[in-house]
Amino acid sequence: MKLTDERIEELRAKQLPRLDWRDLFDVTEGQVTIEDAAAMSAYFSRFVMSPEGKGGCINCELVQGGLISALLGGFRWGLAHGEGSCSRCGYPARAIHYEVGIIRRLEAIFQYHPDELRTRAEREASELEKPSVVTNGDEK
Repeated sequence: MKLTDERIEELRAKQLPRLDWRDLFDVTEGQVTIEDAAAMSAYFSRFVMSPEGKGGCINCELVQGGLISALLGGFRWGLAHGEGSCSRCGYPARAIHYEVGIIRRLEAIFQYHPDELRTRAEREASELEKPSVVTNGDEK
């Protein structure tokens, strides 16, 4: 299933749960400071909780990590370090995470929550809101 603006809207309408760092790590009271917990909550909430913890793409269900992914090519690396997407439908994800709270480096594929994606209309609207660039008195 191709990732289109309509599909992004459908995924948003499902109100999928956001990822919570407490679902990823077992910590006992006192191991994480309030500041680190807040940093991890803010960071991981940008991603969507994988359906039933299976690690499949939320758009097309192709497995993104593990041996199956390695054999079938579920996750495709992008140009930006740590970023990539589903090799079948192009849904964006991040696989390498640095300096988040108590985490120094984490290698795990998390797909972005649909609310974090922008449709073409949203991108165009944000371009219109940007102030014009002025150089040498000429507006561009």
